[in-house]
Amino acid sequence: MGEKTHHPECAYLAGYGCTCAEIEYLVYAQAEGARVAKLAEAWKLRWPNHCRKCLGHGGHDESQSHPYGSTSAREYWFEPCECIVGDSACPRCGHQHLNEWEGETCTVCKWSTNQSGTPAERESVEAMACPMFEC
Repeated sequence: MGEKTHHPECAYLAGYGCTCAEIEYLVYAQAEGARVAKLAEAWKLRWPNHCRKCLGHGGHDESQSHPYGSTSAREYWFEPCECIVGDSACPRCGHQHLNEWEGETCTVCKWSTNQSGTPAERESVEAMACPMFEC
C-alpha cells in the first residue's frame, strides 16, 4: 500500500497519504512551536509592562517599492512604535523616560533599538524550511 516506511508511527499516517518526511516535519514544527511559546511566555512574565502594540520590539519594519526603469527598487526602514515616539516609554519594561526619549538605551532594563522583543510563536514555525528526511 503506497510508500514503505521505517518509522512505526509513520505507518498509520502513511495510509492517509502522508510521507515519513511530512510526518517528521510536522512533529518537528509542533515541538519547535511549543518551545518558542514557552520562551514567549517566560519573556512576558519577566516583562509584564511591555508595550502591547509592538510586543516589546519598539516598532516594525516598513518597506515601499519605487519604480526604477523597467524594474523596481524596494526601500526598507524601521518605523518606531508610538510607545517610544509619543509616550517616551521603553517598549520592554514600560519605564517612562523624561524629555523626548527616542529609543536610546533604557536606564532601567538596558533595552536599546538593536534588541528584539517577545519571541514570536508564529514566525518561528513559518520561517523553518521543511527538512525533507529520507526514510
